[in-house]
Amino acid sequence: MRLLRMQDRLRLFSKALGLSALAGYLVWNAAWLARGEIPPSIFLYATGWPCPTTGMTRSLLLLARGDVPGSLFQNPLTLGYLALLAVSLALVLRYAVRRRPPALPPWLAWAWALSLGAGWAVQTALAV
Repeated sequence: MRLLRMQDRLRLFSKALGLSALAGYLVWNAAWLARGEIPPSIFLYATGWPCPTTGMTRSLLLLARGDVPGSLFQNPLTLGYLALLAVSLALVLRYAVRRRPPALPPWLAWAWALSLGAGWAVQTALAV
């Protein structure tokens, strides 16, 4: 019984942490937009290191226009991130249809971690 209570507390803490992060992100963007400026990456602003997804908006816009080389120049891992996002969304949708709590398999979490690590390395190398 005590373990169940701990799990409930962890779940509540995770939700509160996620909502707090979302609120901070929204406030960050609203503050910059209120100044009439495009918000910089929070990660870049805090650490000075580029974020693994730096250039994704520009990359996706170029990809939507059919400019694949230009898209990959902005962020070389755009297509990989899109593939991982599609798989993740499909699995979450599958869980929703079955009325089960969404959960991603460990291999997908590893794929995200490795791709974001690779993205960080690439962005750092490109920034030098």
